[in-house]
Amino acid sequence: MAAFVGSGLSIPLGIKSWDELLEDMAEEFDTGLDVKQLIFQKGYPKTASEIYNSIGNHEDYLKFLKSQFEPRIDLFSPKHLQIISFFRIILTTNFDSCIENACEFLGNRPNIQKLPYFDLLNLSRADTPTINHPHDLATSVLNSPKGKVFSAMVIYSLRYARVFSKSEKVRWPLSIKEEFDKRLNRNIEPSLDFSLTLGKYLANLAYLDMEWVESKINQIFLNDNENHWKAAIEGYLFYASTVHQELYLLLRENGHYEKALNTEFEDNHIKERLIQHICVGYIEDWENLEQESSLISQIINRNKANELSEIVSFFWMLRENPNDKIRSKVKQLWKALFENTADKVDNLEYQKILSNLSRWLVLVEEIDEEVYGWLKVSARYVKTDYNSSFFIEYLLKHVDKTPGRVGELFLEMPNSGAYPDYKKENIEEIVEKLYGKGEKEIADKICNSYGEKGIYFLRDIYEKHHAARLRSHSHE
Repeated sequence: MAAFVGSGLSIPLGIKSWDELLEDMAEEFDTGLDVKQLIFQKGYPKTASEIYNSIGNHEDYLKFLKSQFEPRIDLFSPKHLQIISFFRIILTTNFDSCIENACEFLGNRPNIQKLPYFDLLNLSRADTPTINHPHDLATSVLNSPKGKVFSAMVIYSLRYARVFSKSEKVRWPLSIKEEFDKRLNRNIEPSLDFSLTLGKYLANLAYLDMEWVESKINQIFLNDNENHWKAAIEGYLFYASTVHQELYLLLRENGHYEKALNTEFEDNHIKERLIQHICVGYIEDWENLEQESSLISQIINRNKANELSEIVSFFWMLRENPNDKIRSKVKQLWKALFENTADKVDNLEYQKILSNLSRWLVLVEEIDEEVYGWLKVSARYVKTDYNSSFFIEYLLKHVDKTPGRVGELFLEMPNSGAYPDYKKENIEEIVEKLYGKGEKEIADKICNSYGEKGIYFLRDIYEKHHAARLRSHSHE
């Protein structure tokens, strides 16, 4: 976790506020500018740029600026000490040395990125080391100097937007927008750091200026340069925690999701994230399983085991709160997956898919005839990928409503050579309920199948119900 520290932390120590600093600067160099009016019209950073551009001697400007950022009341405050104690990374646009003073006092040195606004632009133009194309491209940008600068420019723009232009369509500083515009020409900015940063912060850039993202989407994801395209799409897929409809449709319509499906990535996590995005698109009705050209249909029809497995895993992760929409989508998708895997049971990878599909039982409210047919096949392979305990747990939830089908599905496990004994209490409860619901024949078969294998934890239940049956017959 990182702390973003602004000027408010240092003002109580005598550091000047934006207004005071800009007014004193304009007066010191006799610029003749109406600073208050400029601040009102353009905001602080643009006013600072106006003053900077009106000053002829930039060396004197830097000397003056340096003199303004020494604390006059104390070297640091208790709040500085608290922040340093709680955060290992501190990002700040402050010029003052209060954070460093507090670090020196504590003997603690977190990772401090001091990136004042003008320095961001200067650093972005500097010839700093870049990433080339390592195996962990998506994470290495965090540690590259240029990657840090570009990230800080976006973070600064977001902060600027919240303060100065929250209600505007174009929310970022014009100078940063111009820098990004210029660098979309990869002859000017050949580093992969920039391309990965664009992908990583795509949702943030859309917040800052959606029209810019829409008009530049094929320059951000550069189809005619494979390395830059991969850097951008990896940055996007690796870091995008939320799938936004506008961006999803924009990327799909411009062919970038489809291209990603047909691209081999060195990091397997990237393809997993891609499949997850498409699953979200399917849930939200941006993808239609009945359209062969849809991305979800393309995945199904490609029939690659690793991609189908990721679909199964993704939907199982939704098991805590599956709503009616998800349940409806699951059944349609289950049918398509089953049809594509049931005839490949000789292949271990497809056996695993069928095994993992048994976990989708938790996503349906009823074992109807269709679900029962799919589970009859999956039950034979639950041991293949260690799913028997989940399957038993989920069968228990359905035993009251459909005891006969639950019993038959359970029997598929011992009939296929699997005799799960975890959790014993769940198995015992299923068998007890089968007896209680009049499914004595199925319950007996389950108990006998375990007993024949020398597994006797169901014996007491079996004997109890047989003794009750004998007593019942003796009274007749």
